[in-house]
Amino acid sequence: MARKTSKKNQKAGTVQSVGNYPQAYGNNPPMNNPYGAPIPPAYANGFTYEPVPIRKHARGMILFVLLNIITLGIYGLVVLSHVSQEINLIASDYDRKNTPYYCLAAFLSLITLGIYGVIYMNNLCARIGNELKRRNIKYKFSEASYWGWCVFGVLFLVGPFIFWHKFFKAMKKLIADYNIYG
Repeated sequence: MARKTSKKNQKAGTVQSVGNYPQAYGNNPPMNNPYGAPIPPAYANGFTYEPVPIRKHARGMILFVLLNIITLGIYGLVVLSHVSQEINLIASDYDRKNTPYYCLAAFLSLITLGIYGVIYMNNLCARIGNELKRRNIKYKFSEASYWGWCVFGVLFLVGPFIFWHKFFKAMKKLIADYNIYG
């Protein structure tokens, strides 16, 4: 909501700034931003958009596995629900998809004897891989990583651990890129 200006300010053609959104009340661009740096001329007469940065989390394979064991799976539900929120924030503007919360997927996975969980993780990994490619981040991750390391890697016992390491590393790269470029 725009702030009302006094008649003196309207006659002088000065600009009032509300929050991070400069409001022009004349033809003169604003010279100073009350929050510090001057506003670039390109944004002087319009609204600017800055994405809300995603807070970096200390996520890793070892922490994930240990806390998941200690909390009897609750930590895994919470972390993967946060990951679904983050990928929706990062990628939804471009691919027009919406990944449901992992808690819902876990519930539906119980009903479908695990089939929905496999489909959910396949789609989540594919979406992360597509966003890595779209942002030109040089890291190889896709649904093939899920099938190769998590599903068939169970035969080697270390495959799921490698998958979770790759999964969290891919998300860290996406979050870092999103915090810089939006």
